Amino acid sequence: IKVDLLRMKYNKPVKSTIEKLAKIMESINPDELCFRGFCFYYFGEPELAVIYLRYASLITPNSQEFDEIYKRVVKLCEIKHEAKISIEKSQFCVAYRHYTNALTIDETNDWQNAKLYFNRSIVAVKMNNIRQAIDDCSRAIELKQNYLKAYLKRGTIYFENSMFMEAAWDFQIVCDIDNCSDYIELLREARSKMSSISECDRLNIIANHGSL
Repeated sequence: IKVDLLRMKYNKPVKSTIEKLAKIMESINPDELCFRGFCFYYFGEPELAVIYLRYASLITPNSQEFDEIYKRVVKLCEIKHEAKISIEKSQFCVAYRHYTNALTIDETNDWQNAKLYFNRSIVAVKMNNIRQAIDDCSRAIELKQNYLKAYLKRGTIYFENSMFMEAAWDFQIVCDIDNCSDYIELLREARSKMSSISECDRLNIIANHGSL
């Protein structure tokens, strides 16, 4: 079951995975459905988890623990959808509040919360709240080690705000995780910018870091 779960987790695109779920669910028992649903939930994939758990809830009675997790998954999916709609409408303050509310659903789910912090950082950038965006990326990294997207986002924010030293640090970590040519070019550019600024300007940038 675990091997199958991991294969589904990392196969792309996700749409192809979803299309196969109905056939797979027909061949497994309710306990396995619950197990897979819980795993997807704690992998930070509530949209997949809710499909398994909803199907399991229809074919067999479940425990109180199952009901509690299922409610969390459904609520999380609903809030994430509302946040997405708000972003599409450019209602960034509303989207930010949705992600903040989503973070209160399950404080023990580190992978999911890392993704929520990352998504909230994107909204914070759109609100021009740079300090909050950096903090959210940092929190995402704390919760999920080697979170490439969060390092890349934070490094990009640093770079766009002339904090080239910090950007280079983050881009170096990105390259350590995945040394593709695009990331190497980002690191090269950040290092080039570092060497081009004066010592006085560099100290001013560091001094102003806290006021972003």
